[in-house]
Amino acid sequence: MKYASDNDLKINISTNATRLREEVIESIIDTRINCIELSLYTLKRSLFNKLVGIEVFDEVLSNIHAFLSRAEESGFGGSIRLRPFDLFVDELHSYEKEFYSRYKGLNFERKEPKQIRNWGGCLQSLLSEKIYVHKPCSSPFERLAIDWDGEVRVCCQAMLRKDLTVGYVRTYCDLHRVWHGAEISRLREDFLKLKYDRYPLCRQCLDSRKYINIPPKMLLRASFITNVAL
Repeated sequence: MKYASDNDLKINISTNATRLREEVIESIIDTRINCIELSLYTLKRSLFNKLVGIEVFDEVLSNIHAFLSRAEESGFGGSIRLRPFDLFVDELHSYEKEFYSRYKGLNFERKEPKQIRNWGGCLQSLLSEKIYVHKPCSSPFERLAIDWDGEVRVCCQAMLRKDLTVGYVRTYCDLHRVWHGAEISRLREDFLKLKYDRYPLCRQCLDSRKYINIPPKMLLRASFITNVAL
């Protein structure tokens, strides 16, 4: 970080704050950090611990407060990303009370996911077009996301979603069997046929927009090439 700072390079840091000790905090403060993202998915202790797989919520929260307190005291000028995971956007008011209003001297990025109200179903067709559920997402054909407990999903956005789970590395022992398994094959077929009604999270997904310009034929070709490579 010091090298980057001394050479006027832009520095963005993302941390889960589990090791955000005093010496690390001082190092961040002394370096000209442009942006730091503190990953705290939710303020609900039991849910957070379930997501990360270990009971570290209290430690992480304490570390984050220690950093914010020191940052405000030192006049830290970088931006700070600290907000709930999109699935828990209803917790924004809790973050306001816990952090934003408490450390008013800091530059928090407070972007809220935009949600469109569906006025009794009148906007359903519009919502479908905006979210692009009329085109297949390429994620199941290109990548896998492995959780801390070995659970494999087709997308890193699919936290706690059993309908997008395609296997377990502890069961299959290797990713080759998961990639060629019946679960992911069935899901790929559903995606190509646009059967998103079976996957509620996908119907509301905005992240897939960066993949939707890939034609279905190219998805099949990419899947074939990857299968051969594996």
